[in-house]
Amino acid sequence: GPLMFLKQEEQQKGILRGGYALNGKSVAIQGLDSEQFCMNGVYAAFFSADGEKELAGKIITRLMTNYNNKGFWGNDEQNYYGQNWAWFGLRFVLDNNQIKK
Repeated sequence: GPLMFLKQEEQQKGILRGGYALNGKSVAIQGLDSEQFCMNGVYAAFFSADGEKELAGKIITRLMTNYNNKGFWGNDEQNYYGQNWAWFGLRFVLDNNQIKK
């Protein structure tokens, strides 16, 4: 299922892309063909809810490397929805103490 697919992607490629086609292939659509900070928030919450604390922690670490000193992720502070997805996922994981340090 999706959990095994995403775990395999992360293990083999070291990243999780912003989106995938139904057949599991990367899609050539801007934002979906590369790793996205907002989706890392979602992926971290997904893995932590399934008990994959180590993987959730790894993704949170990557997420936090994209947080800048201006108080937002990435280069576009106007990306309201992207910022929210990152915050919501991070908050879910941290509130539930679902990361393995």
